[in-house]
Amino acid sequence: LKENRPYHRPELLNLSDFEIVSTYNAEMRGFANYYCMAPVRNLYTLEWAGLLSLFGTLANKHKTSRQVIRNQMKSHDEHILRYEHRGE
Repeated sequence: LKENRPYHRPELLNLSDFEIVSTYNAEMRGFANYYCMAPVRNLYTLEWAGLLSLFGTLANKHKTSRQVIRNQMKSHDEHILRYEHRGE
């Protein structure tokens, strides 16, 4: 967070989209596993901040807005990254 708002991470801009999403997924999974036994009411704030930071990082990399990235990744009730590997 920067000034109480999710902020993009410039140190990840030289990575591929897949590597950026994988990094955020690993960090969010780590936070969730660490706090799963704690009496934390919810992790929605963490999820919100992580998603907005992810969208901001990808938007900064592709020189577009968070909303455009969010709409590209939106699939029903979740966000997914589509990528091609070996032509598939």
